[in-house]
Amino acid sequence: ACRRESNACCELGLAFESGYFGSPDYVEARVYFQRGAQMNDSMCWRPLAVYLEEGKGGPADPIGAYHWASLDAQFVDPRSVAGTEIWTLRERLAIRLGAPELRGAWKRIDAFVAEVAAGRVVLDSPPFLEGAIDPKLAQEGRRLAREREVGHRARLDRRRLVGVPK
Repeated sequence: ACRRESNACCELGLAFESGYFGSPDYVEARVYFQRGAQMNDSMCWRPLAVYLEEGKGGPADPIGAYHWASLDAQFVDPRSVAGTEIWTLRERLAIRLGAPELRGAWKRIDAFVAEVAAGRVVLDSPPFLEGAIDPKLAQEGRRLAREREVGHRARLDRRRLVGVPK
């Protein structure tokens, strides 16, 4: 079912992580979070980012972790608890990356967000903002996420220009 149903990937990832099938199996959990993330299940983005940051269930991949955390940050109100958590993770990851790595990640992120906005990519799990009960809150959350994104990139660009080590 997981090859067709990305939601099953998140559930299986969580089950393997918690040891539901015996003892915790982080390798299998990572496999399912990765598969779900690649099938556009936004529920898999954050756990995969954490796994890639920590090298849990496989080698660490700070660029991949930054990518998935960044996608999550695009669709979460930065004022929420979830938004605060993902932005903290994203900032922590960003300081480890150089300018070429960041710019490459931003290009991929922007292309994905544009595909979602154009309706050419459909997210399998609705992002946090899309599930907001009040459409005005969702709209305000999107605006704040975009503003935060612009500030994040400008800050990182300035840091790289003045030669602060990564």
